[in-house]
Amino acid sequence: MALFNAFSTRGASNNFDLPDYATARSPGMPNAGAGATLRQSILGLDVFGPEVAGAKTQADIQVDFFGGFPQVPNGVTSGLIRLRTAGVRLDWQNTSLVMGQYGPFFSPLSPTSLASVAYPALGASGNLWQWIPQAYVEHRITSSKGSAVTLQGGIMDALAGEVPAASPYRAAGPGESSGQPAYAARVAWGNGSQDRPLSLGWGGYSAR
Repeated sequence: MALFNAFSTRGASNNFDLPDYATARSPGMPNAGAGATLRQSILGLDVFGPEVAGAKTQADIQVDFFGGFPQVPNGVTSGLIRLRTAGVRLDWQNTSLVMGQYGPFFSPLSPTSLASVAYPALGASGNLWQWIPQAYVEHRITSSKGSAVTLQGGIMDALAGEVPAASPYRAAGPGESSGQPAYAARVAWGNGSQDRPLSLGWGGYSAR
């Protein structure tokens, strides 16, 4: 997806081209700005493999150009590649095994907007969208009337939201230092057509 965004930002915010929240305006700072970018464009690859133990196999990866900027003149036009999501899944008729980096499986519903692709809409207002390494099992129980109950359970990297150090080496964060992953589960009921689905669910998350 080649996505061109033109924008005008009023006041002050934490991010010029994709604001998450408003900030105080410093004295002498202009009250408005305008610009354009293509760094929310996405490159994606989907691969479908052979059957393994009776399961259909699939892998995917998505990157964008929201990983920062090189320290060169007009570097804002040369956004660095950033990993978004990636993973592999095995799908049986009613059960799936998923391993990868995706949005949290216990909170799968997220609004969409072409103005906010690098960070999903409402990302600073309670939307639990963060792409996190995880592995989970999903089992679906369908009825003759078209409704289905979905049971999910798995583990996740126990991230705590800290900013990594400026180093190519990775240090364990507060959650990872506990020596245990985060645990999550979800139960959901769904009905309706593919174009107009209805879903109600309950999810839980626990991490040290």
